[in-house]
Amino acid sequence: MSNRSLPRQVNINNTSATDGGQTFAGVNFGSVYFAGAEGREMNIVNKAITAVSEEKASRCRNAIFLSDPHVDRECLISEKGTRVAGTCEWITQNESYQAWLHGDTPFLWISGGPGRGKTMLSIFLTEEIERVVQNMEDANMLFYFCTHKYEKHNTAVAMIRGLVYQIVTNRPKLIKHVLPSFETPERARQTLSSLDSLWIIFRRLVQDIDIGTTFCVIDGLDECDEDTLSVLVPKIAGIFSQEPSQPTTRLFKMVIISRDIPGLRGCLQVKLDPDNDERVASDIRLFISSRVAELSRMEGFNDKFVTTVQKSLLERCEGTFLWVGFIMKELSRKRTCSEVLETLENLPSGLPALYSRMLLQIESKHRPISSVILRWVTMAARPLTLQELTAAVGIQSSTLITAQQAIRDRITLCGLFLKMQGQEVVLVHQSARDYLLRKEPDSDKALEYFRIKSEEAHLILAQACLDCLAHSSLQYEPLDLNSESYSQKSPLLNYAAFHWTVHAQRSSVLAVQLLGFSKTFFREDSDLRKNCLNKSVDKKDARGWTALYWASSKGHEAVVRLLIERGANVRVKDKLGLTALYQASSSGHEAVVKLLLDHGADVNATSAYKGWTALFEAASNGHEAVVRLLLDRGADINTKDEDGRTPLYQAASRGHETVAGLLVDHGADIDARDNDGQTALFRASSNGDEVVVQLLVDRKASVNLTDYFRGMTPLFQAASGGHEGVVCLLVDHGADINAKDSGEWTALDAAAFKGHEEVVQLLRYPQRFGASFSFTRSSATHRGRRAHA
Repeated sequence: MSNRSLPRQVNINNTSATDGGQTFAGVNFGSVYFAGAEGREMNIVNKAITAVSEEKASRCRNAIFLSDPHVDRECLISEKGTRVAGTCEWITQNESYQAWLHGDTPFLWISGGPGRGKTMLSIFLTEEIERVVQNMEDANMLFYFCTHKYEKHNTAVAMIRGLVYQIVTNRPKLIKHVLPSFETPERARQTLSSLDSLWIIFRRLVQDIDIGTTFCVIDGLDECDEDTLSVLVPKIAGIFSQEPSQPTTRLFKMVIISRDIPGLRGCLQVKLDPDNDERVASDIRLFISSRVAELSRMEGFNDKFVTTVQKSLLERCEGTFLWVGFIMKELSRKRTCSEVLETLENLPSGLPALYSRMLLQIESKHRPISSVILRWVTMAARPLTLQELTAAVGIQSSTLITAQQAIRDRITLCGLFLKMQGQEVVLVHQSARDYLLRKEPDSDKALEYFRIKSEEAHLILAQACLDCLAHSSLQYEPLDLNSESYSQKSPLLNYAAFHWTVHAQRSSVLAVQLLGFSKTFFREDSDLRKNCLNKSVDKKDARGWTALYWASSKGHEAVVRLLIERGANVRVKDKLGLTALYQASSSGHEAVVKLLLDHGADVNATSAYKGWTALFEAASNGHEAVVRLLLDRGADINTKDEDGRTPLYQAASRGHETVAGLLVDHGADIDARDNDGQTALFRASSNGDEVVVQLLVDRKASVNLTDYFRGMTPLFQAASGGHEGVVCLLVDHGADINAKDSGEWTALDAAAFKGHEEVVQLLRYPQRFGASFSFTRSSATHRGRRAHA
């Protein structure tokens, strides 16, 4: 850079530069301010850029979304009833809670036994903290309700996705921590299914100073499966074990409400029992008073009656809301006060005794079928529909009553143990499951009859599943188990085919008995097993992956061939719309790609996220042989994704010059523009990739195209990035060094402003390229010096 003195002020049209500041047309970059008529153009440009960025952010948020937490909370309120006025409010005065809410304590654990009103307390806290946040500056809250009843709500992945979604919705600018993990469909798929990937994002979010004061309420963490807890609890504990100076401990505050979780012991804790028995008892009194008032329709309802009922309920509930809820359901069915008092005299105390009473109330003639129903509902791998349960327990229609009505009647006989949730039959509460699976034998033979021994129960269910398969048409031919016609003919068939292995595995050493039970299935040449496995190969996991999908991604050609021979669907897609062909192409497994294409894979299938094809992924990862194979099989070479980008753009942006050349040779549009108006040459120039730029300009790529939003050229981007070699290549191939963007900046201006002295030297001398710089040379030199100041 020349050391000659610079003028204290330079004026060029609406552009000026002084020692005290920088003024250019309409945009402020720190000490640089753009003013004048061109400012209006720049405002339009900036709005357009913002719109594109928001679209990308919106797609990212939508990909993360699983459920709306506010809808989930409303569903819980509908299920459990609205909170009785005055209950739960004591927590706001608790010292530990106050220290968490207003002090430097970042983590709080509220623990309590079954039926202690934890979920209602969680609902109250979410509503209470929402009110607190409204009166705080730059504060927000998020919450999540875990429940064993819903598969979407009881895994670590689901929970962290739920929290990340809320954070980036409340704090849109923090999407910057998420977007890099969603640049391609492959990365998005891996991120959405990986707890470790999601946790990295979550940790970055909560450690960002821009998150502001954030309160997080998690209810029912104990209802997640053991595998989830073993991984998630240490991560949660670890994030709050940092030094107090870390942003996390100052801004992000979490409270977990759950049963006892060993991994959380030692944290700041509020124990509902026994430390707050009196406060919980006070809430229960209010709850009882409210529920007893519902009996006022009865003749003889007076203060004495009310006092008697309330006292009896309070003495026997053993501090559990759930017990009171059960009893009040029973009392509400009574017609007179006398019946109510008579019922109260025989009430057992506490939940275990109440569950025992429910079972003993089942008439002996109904106990066998009730026992079978409770076993199926308790041990099923997923909630069973009414139709599935009907088939599982073998209930048939009669001349007077349908099978569906019959199973509803049998469910009613099980008392309050079961309830309908839509078309699914579920246990009323986690404590009911705990009671039925209790380890200790019962001295009462009737109660022992209902006690479920886990491994034995799984063996029975596995046998029932295999029996269902053996009596189906699968013994003759493969079937579409998702077909509505088959689900009507044999409602349990789908469950049996996909879940018998779960029960066999969980029956532990007892599983060996299955070999003798179902010889037809386990004999060496079993058509039944072959036909069953032919359909099982298309079973999907939570991410929508099948066995073929997984084998293709790993390049296991022999396994892929075997699965295809067994009838695997080569066109099936996962939840992101990705196919087995996409996965194999992404990893460069040429032999697997050929095998899939030979068996009917759709070469142009697009993903749900961004609209990528297998060719996009192969080109992006530089797999030349796979790209060639896909092109030979008819892949659309100029297909565009949701950003308007082509496979050539992706290959160029990743520096894969051989693949880029292959695509151009096969007819790729070298000047295809994306939604921003940029081409492959733009991206290669921006990256400073001399090899790819050389390839593109040699193949006649247009060097003077301008993008839609800023009016920038490839030369402008190369100069701005300080890529000296690329600048030389572009100018040698006719790039206009005097081209201006919408802010009246040239490539020289951009290089000078960024302090790239070598590029400035290249662009300063008109004799080198035969160009005229006018005032641009002096003003740009001044800009460069100001940028260094």
